[in-house]
Amino acid sequence: MRIFLSISLICFSIFAKAQTLELTTAFGPSQFNVSTSYIKQLYKYKKFRIGVGPRISVISSNNVDHITAGPAKYTRTFTAPFAIVFAGQREENFDTLQVKNASLLSTNIALHLGFQFSKKWYAGTN
Repeated sequence: MRIFLSISLICFSIFAKAQTLELTTAFGPSQFNVSTSYIKQLYKYKKFRIGVGPRISVISSNNVDHITAGPAKYTRTFTAPFAIVFAGQREENFDTLQVKNASLLSTNIALHLGFQFSKKWYAGTN
């Protein structure tokens, strides 16, 4: 199992103008990811916020094993609804593809949902 470290930095945030610029990075033994996004607030109701904006992500990896996402009936020990997340995995039914070097650049539109707990505390996800 690989352990990844993720660091998120909010570089610029002005809630009065309702704009945020974010820089996020994640890295592990053989993978590295950098993402940046600009979020413009679209909707504000009391403490609830909705924003949208462009995001650009870059990922690079070396010698990574990619496993298949096969049907649960072949790759899990049991398939009961909602309890499947606790089911064991049957690794003998996995297919593996090893990629020596891989890179990906992606752009997309990010939807940001957040809640302002106090003047200093804000939590959001996108």
